[in-house]
Amino acid sequence: MDSMPLILARLTVSGLVIINFLILWLFVKQGSNGVQRRRMRRHSIYLPVEVDGKKGVKGLINDLSLGGCRIGGTLPVKHGQHLPLRLHLPGQGSPLVIERAAVRWVGEKDFGLQFMSIPSNERERLGELLQWVA
Repeated sequence: MDSMPLILARLTVSGLVIINFLILWLFVKQGSNGVQRRRMRRHSIYLPVEVDGKKGVKGLINDLSLGGCRIGGTLPVKHGQHLPLRLHLPGQGSPLVIERAAVRWVGEKDFGLQFMSIPSNERERLGELLQWVA
């Protein structure tokens, strides 16, 4: 039968191993989702958006920053495609206009955009919204 100090020593070593694996997992997880490549902090906010004004296609924005966003939905987009956006902000009558956003990645149920052209007054409105949700 093991003595109490030996049992405690084994539990401590096991605990340290588990903690090391958890820390390693966090670094791998952080490195695999692209967070370290982003220059601007993304905010978890959901907003309705019109994608490609000609067709009036609607989607739902998520993970919004001054530099881009993720849009949920199965909209037919292709990597590299450029799109205009109209973000519908809460409490504001007119949508925020992004003249051109480039599709940077496409998933099964969402895609990522980088904002390429935003008028200065619209960039200011977006900045105010992001400060409000921060």
